[in-house]
Amino acid sequence: MKVKNSIKGEKINLILREQLEANPQKGYVPKLIYNIVLPDTDITIGECDARIGNNENTYWGGNIGYAVHEDYRGNGYAVEAVKLLLSVFKDNNIKEVYITNDVSNLASRRVCEKVGAKFLGAKDLPINHEMRKDGKNRVNIFLVKIN
Repeated sequence: MKVKNSIKGEKINLILREQLEANPQKGYVPKLIYNIVLPDTDITIGECDARIGNNENTYWGGNIGYAVHEDYRGNGYAVEAVKLLLSVFKDNNIKEVYITNDVSNLASRRVCEKVGAKFLGAKDLPINHEMRKDGKNRVNIFLVKIN
């Protein structure tokens, strides 16, 4: 797997915080966790992650996760973080990336729309899916095709 330790953007940088190995027993693919940092500072304003590979878990849970601390929301940082993460997938020759979010999370849905993700639908999680333990029953599923 090709790993980028840092990815520079215009408004933010991504700094690799942790690299997790795959766990085939649980159906987990390798995962890279990045801090979202303001350039020329050490101020972490959120985090994002890239799950490298595709399987049933990434279809339902997404290849990309992101969270921006409340004080920094509304500045386009999540959109830029997702766009920067797409380069990691391209480097690893992954052509399709899924992003999922709770059906009630309108801000996350807007992030997906702004990065050009195609909405595949709001779908009920499988009955035995582990995300149901967190109280989730239904997710929006988006697809980004990488050239």
